[in-house]
Amino acid sequence: MIGVPNRGRVFLSLATAVLAAAGLAGCGGVNSGTSNSSLSNDPFSSNGGYSAAYGGGAGGAVGQGLSGVTSWDIWTTSARGGKPTFADIVHSTAQLLIVDPAILSEVQPKLNKAVVQVRQGGSRRLVATIDIASIGPGSPGWKSEWVAKDGSFSPQAPGWLTAKASDGSYAVKYWDPAWQALVLDRVRALMSAGFDGIAPEGLDGYMSADRPTASVDMTDLLVKISQEARKTPNAVVVPLGGASLVDALDDKKRPDLLSSIDGIVGVGVFYGGPKPADNDLNPRADLIADLDKLDRADKKVLAFERLTDAGKVTDFQARARSRGYLPDAVPALTGTAVPAAPASKPASWIGPPAPDSDDAPQAPAAPALPSSTTAIPV
Repeated sequence: MIGVPNRGRVFLSLATAVLAAAGLAGCGGVNSGTSNSSLSNDPFSSNGGYSAAYGGGAGGAVGQGLSGVTSWDIWTTSARGGKPTFADIVHSTAQLLIVDPAILSEVQPKLNKAVVQVRQGGSRRLVATIDIASIGPGSPGWKSEWVAKDGSFSPQAPGWLTAKASDGSYAVKYWDPAWQALVLDRVRALMSAGFDGIAPEGLDGYMSADRPTASVDMTDLLVKISQEARKTPNAVVVPLGGASLVDALDDKKRPDLLSSIDGIVGVGVFYGGPKPADNDLNPRADLIADLDKLDRADKKVLAFERLTDAGKVTDFQARARSRGYLPDAVPALTGTAVPAAPASKPASWIGPPAPDSDDAPQAPAAPALPSSTTAIPV
């Protein structure tokens, strides 16, 4: 069923039911190219083994939080290959913005005021990133006294801090209750500041954890993050990466992952490579397979590439849309969101208080886009 529109799957399910009632099931009245038995045996499809658990599709109503999104943008230094400015974010025309909260707090220390300005009266949704698997100098909450001058951990270092990575960050024991408590504090603070959801980073960290329950532990943390975020009505959870978790879990645990997310961001799906930008075409079959499974489970797949070459941007958009993904890229001549995909598919440690009624400003009018903009540096 890869590439078959969601609406098509619904139609097929209804048509099959009608034919069955008439005693015609299996007589060729509906030619989907896939047998009814294979549909029911696919645990990721809307007709699959998780239907009962989630009231329809594998994700049920959970994934509906992103069902109306037709354009999106991501504003983090790691994704963009350069530090975005507050103006870059405000000028975006996308419906869904995934943003590093630190960029907003640099401009407006009271983060809730920055959120109000970027959300523009609720006309778009703002999702905050948080790293749930590493921390380092420059990260919110980092304390320099944790590491001695010789690079060793000091007595003040928390027990969840582990090895230093080549980029200067430190992996954490993400299963440690003390670390998880800090992560959930972040989630509460960000949602109180007015964000519409959370984009956890670092889910792939389970692959480097020397621990037999690594994938289960990461999923359990994701479940807790989702539960905390969704205390805010209509909140969404959209991990940045981590699609391989869907295969790392067994059939008993996988529903916990699916019920905890509304979508997922796939980075470097078709043009991944060692260069900062404009890598050669290199579709990642394993990542695409995992993203397709999540797509069939009715999770919105947001595909991102760091591209400035116009031809590659066009090719990426076509490839992403052909699989039902919603693409975003750094286009060659503009910093605005990639145009919306067709309606149907083709065959951090920031903790300001909640805004006070007399302190939160009214949302300003969206600033006019400049007549000519350049691509964000990569």
